[in-house]
Amino acid sequence: MSERRKEEEKKLHDLLRGKNKKNDYYATNLKFYSVTRSSRNFIKNWLLSRVKGKKVLDYCCGNGGMAIWLAENGANVFGIDISQVSIKNAIDEAVKRGIEDKVKFFVMDAEAMEFENNFFDIICCIGVLHHLDINKAYSELSRVLKPDGTIICVEPLKYNPVFQIYRKMTPHLRTKWEIEHIPFIYTYCGSFKK
Repeated sequence: MSERRKEEEKKLHDLLRGKNKKNDYYATNLKFYSVTRSSRNFIKNWLLSRVKGKKVLDYCCGNGGMAIWLAENGANVFGIDISQVSIKNAIDEAVKRGIEDKVKFFVMDAEAMEFENNFFDIICCIGVLHHLDINKAYSELSRVLKPDGTIICVEPLKYNPVFQIYRKMTPHLRTKWEIEHIPFIYTYCGSFKK
């Protein structure tokens, strides 16, 4: 089940982020995400006050927008994603902006990362946990985060009626696993270490 789920996620995100499609997923769906602007501003302000000179992981980075922003604001950034298309898009954008020396992107399984233990000062985990086996994700996040490291995790709200309507209108934009694992609420800033 786990490998099939990962393959479905990879295929979907390769498709959604590919360049050869008529409808650009991000451009056609931005109106639905405008309600999250204040959350995005909070996240960016929280990160901005902490990332300069730090080793930061953008966990499941998609096309790399957050990772690139972090690198432009002084962080040493690593971005991972299961989608090869996403990672190619992220690398291309980093090169285009001239910051490829400040951010590294890798195709990687978020539930079995290839980084050493205690590697990151900060981990940025935005809207991805519902795509993953949460126990494996937490274990890996805890493993690669330094003992005094910090993580920010933000997830969509299951009970939000606007997003429920949006999800019903756009079932082709998510896997069955994702739909079944959207949490009721989740925002966390802190450390996983005991």
